Amino acid sequence: MLSDSQMMTLRAPERYLTAVGWLADHRADLGLDLVVHVGDVVNNGADDPAQFQLAARAHQELLDAGVPLLVAAGNHDYDDMLAATRRSTTFNQHVGYHPLHRQPGFHSLEPGAAENSYLLVGDRLLVMALEFGPRPAVVDWAAGVLAEHADRTAILVTHSYLDGDGELTGDRSRFHPRSFPAAADGLDGEQLWDRLIRRHAGVAAVLCGHQIPRPVAYRLDAGDAGRPVLQSFQNWQCAPDDLMGCLRLITVRPDEVLLDVVDTATGELLDGAANPGYHARIDLARPGARYPAQGDDLDRWPADR
Repeated sequence: MLSDSQMMTLRAPERYLTAVGWLADHRADLGLDLVVHVGDVVNNGADDPAQFQLAARAHQELLDAGVPLLVAAGNHDYDDMLAATRRSTTFNQHVGYHPLHRQPGFHSLEPGAAENSYLLVGDRLLVMALEFGPRPAVVDWAAGVLAEHADRTAILVTHSYLDGDGELTGDRSRFHPRSFPAAADGLDGEQLWDRLIRRHAGVAAVLCGHQIPRPVAYRLDAGDAGRPVLQSFQNWQCAPDDLMGCLRLITVRPDEVLLDVVDTATGELLDGAANPGYHARIDLARPGARYPAQGDDLDRWPADR
């Protein structure tokens, strides 16, 4: 799970090449079935195409190795960063539709655009990317895809869904999707859970980034059918420079999920004893698990309306 690589592609491009290259090099050791990027691949939208070009070089290494890859669009990935439009031409040229659509099993809502797309992986998995602040019509489309492929386990990837304290993004949240002019019709995490995620038994996980300054959070809740849904947030953009190449490893077992953080500069897992959110063993039979254990007081997360 890659996320919010914007500071690497902006200031330390070699670090991003190293981070993604580490995944390609260790795909066999990891048993790597899937890589997702939850958005904000770059920092400056269409104003600096070189950032996208650098990311494209890195991602191509995964695609050449045959690793399934899906990339969600973050607010910084849109051409004008959602100041006036949802246009994403540069994103789709370099890291969205054009490199991804060649993968077997790739489908998108709109031709040439990967902000709302999905990938069928093997016989059992569906991974779906949803735009920043998905519009109601997009959520309707996603519901139809999930219903059509109800026999598959689904992973949803979208940029904004959880806050850094593990609460679903809602009116109290900083950097709420609807605080961006071009996403004023977008749904937040609370609305996505209520209108889409909890209603589809096939959804096993939701992966996201976006919020700052905390690097990791997660929660496990039961959907309407009783199936547990893992929801995992990560964002290392505010971390010290020596940790900017970190990423989340998610290991799925029949009855549990392991969450780890690996520093791709060293190949070492970060210490879960000192930082409980960096390593977690989540019992899928016990929805209600979360990190941090409690949300923050509302005055620490002022709404950005």
